[in-house]
Amino acid sequence: DEPTPAGDMDAAAEWTVRKCAAAGLEHMARLYGVAVLPTLLPMLQERLADGSHWAIRESGVLALGAVAPGCYKGMVPHLPVLVPYLIELLKDTSPMVRCVACWTLSRYAGWIIRQKDGVSLQNGHTYNGQQMFQNLLGQMLDCVLDDCKVVQAAGCSAFAALAEDAEDELKEFLGPILQMLRQAVDKYQRKNSLALYDAIGTLARCVGPEVGKRENVDIIAPPLVNRWTSLAE
Repeated sequence: DEPTPAGDMDAAAEWTVRKCAAAGLEHMARLYGVAVLPTLLPMLQERLADGSHWAIRESGVLALGAVAPGCYKGMVPHLPVLVPYLIELLKDTSPMVRCVACWTLSRYAGWIIRQKDGVSLQNGHTYNGQQMFQNLLGQMLDCVLDDCKVVQAAGCSAFAALAEDAEDELKEFLGPILQMLRQAVDKYQRKNSLALYDAIGTLARCVGPEVGKRENVDIIAPPLVNRWTSLAE
């Protein structure tokens, strides 16, 4: 059965057979590289197309993330189709699928950012890199504001990874990003706040002096000061 909201943090921490298999797959991909893809990809297509149970979707998405370090070059031709699909999974009804989709997308964030400035044709698929990047950013920030705590944590971690890769590419979106992070500061309880503060710190480091402009400081500083004051009390 799908984990309940009350138990979502425990569910995320649980070392499932699916996560164990994904860890083993990552080791194989690092060792054998793209040689694993001809066998793996047909099975992944079948699992990703299976909507009968959230765990089947989750296992497929886990596998996509697991092979990223070892099979990156071999995965690139498939990313124009896979990345939009993964972005849609950030809205999946299952919190576990949303969580794993965050992690997998963070592993391909560098490729997504490099497509940002144009419309491309790859493997017969036309995609707008700018639109894809904006969709990813918006959906990932929605995960940061998710009602499920495990998705919040996954969203913060994935957003921090995206910021690391994007660096000053986020400057043009900084105001809306800070508005959403401000909402998260007000919403989060103590356990996930550390992940959120790390994401805010990573963003500030990556965009540089831009975050210090008065209009940006006015967005994010007040809730942080209020949180610090409440902890001091």
